[in-house]
Amino acid sequence: MDDYLTTKQVAELLGVQPKTVRQYLWRDEEFPAPDERVGPLPLWKKETIEKWQKSRASAAWDRKN
Repeated sequence: MDDYLTTKQVAELLGVQPKTVRQYLWRDEEFPAPDERVGPLPLWKKETIEKWQKSRASAAWDRKN
């Protein structure tokens, strides 16, 4: 499972708290579903999060213009 990120690792990548990642997961319809689960723990591939982060930044830029 070395290819997968935990909630804590996703938070570090995004520069937010793990609590924020959990909120994104439950409230943000745009946030990617976990690529895998180990029991109740969600796991994401780094590429999945980076793609979401890039699309989010692009959407914010579009709203400014």
